[in-house]
Amino acid sequence: MDNSVLNKAFLTIWTSPRQTIRSILDSGNTKYIYMLAMVAGITNSLDRASGSSAGDDTSLWLILLLAFILGPIGGIITLHIGAFLIRWTGNWIGGAGDKSDIKVAYAWTNVPAIIGLILWILQLLLFGDEMFTTEMDRVDSNTSLYVLFFVIAAIEMVLMVWGIIILIKGIAEAQRFSSWKAIGNLLLSALVVLVPIILFVLLIIMITS
Repeated sequence: MDNSVLNKAFLTIWTSPRQTIRSILDSGNTKYIYMLAMVAGITNSLDRASGSSAGDDTSLWLILLLAFILGPIGGIITLHIGAFLIRWTGNWIGGAGDKSDIKVAYAWTNVPAIIGLILWILQLLLFGDEMFTTEMDRVDSNTSLYVLFFVIAAIEMVLMVWGIIILIKGIAEAQRFSSWKAIGNLLLSALVVLVPIILFVLLIIMITS
């Protein structure tokens, strides 16, 4: 199978996400979707560990081991569940994408996670276990490291925003509707998950109060 469309897509998805997703879907090539999901899973696992200061109670090597073993598994599960929810809720508002198209589009919106993982490797080399601890004494005491930390954080923020844009455009193309409807599709998918959780928590509070 010709991979030229996919190889080009790694570059064009940054500037023309909707057209890029369409070219991938038209090619019928599903290569890389699980790789992209696994990379995103690793990156997200590292982000969660950092955000929760997991290094305060857990060794760096255990954090990395869990991220690189469980992260890819979580990424693939997220791909399947996410694609299912987007297709299901998208049908409510006129979405025309089938399961395969939505899965491909959803997977390819994880391209920024590749850069995110590269940045994570750089941060681990520069800052070590302080990426996962509440206190960052070595970084705080070194002006160069302190500046680098915030520069990388700013780049990660841009990647996150751009990743959201790619996600919206990709789902819009897979579902063959507007970007505004794609936002609605994504919000509905989130609500399907969040509303039962909120209701369950409220029920527990009512029972225990």
